[in-house]
Amino acid sequence: GMLRSSCGTSRESCHYRVYLCSIHSLEYGYEEYNLNLGCPSGLVVSKGRGAGFLADPEGVDRYLDYIFEHTKAKVSVKTRLGMYDSEEFAELLEIYNKYPLEELIIHPRVREQFYNGQPDMAMYEYATCNYNGSIIYNGDVRCAKDGTPCSAIMFLAISSVYLLVPPPAP
Repeated sequence: GMLRSSCGTSRESCHYRVYLCSIHSLEYGYEEYNLNLGCPSGLVVSKGRGAGFLADPEGVDRYLDYIFEHTKAKVSVKTRLGMYDSEEFAELLEIYNKYPLEELIIHPRVREQFYNGQPDMAMYEYATCNYNGSIIYNGDVRCAKDGTPCSAIMFLAISSVYLLVPPPAP
């Protein structure tokens, strides 16, 4: 299926994005809308989008509430653990658990780390134990022997996104 991705933003433009999501679903065959709350780019974050939206958990909650009220498309979220500290993630995870997300894609770093430093695998483990739905790991995957507990692994290659889903168990 096809996926439409967007960086998060304030509710003011949410009406337009939800409208586009519905239009894309109907006219262009998009089956899923992905809210990207993981982008650490300074330009994106300075506008309160991408990982910058994580600084406003109540806004994230209102945004997801509005989306689920107004679209029939599947919705997934790519997230980081927070803006500054991975302890921010417990509150975000409570919010994500309120909605029937198709999947939660977790990059276990905070925005301030960009792609540097160690991922917080303890907080990722917390997510795997406390999230009600499907989780996809996004981050430092080097080989299949890493043993990362998830239903799929997401990685970027140049400008394309690839999603590796393991085959069903026999």
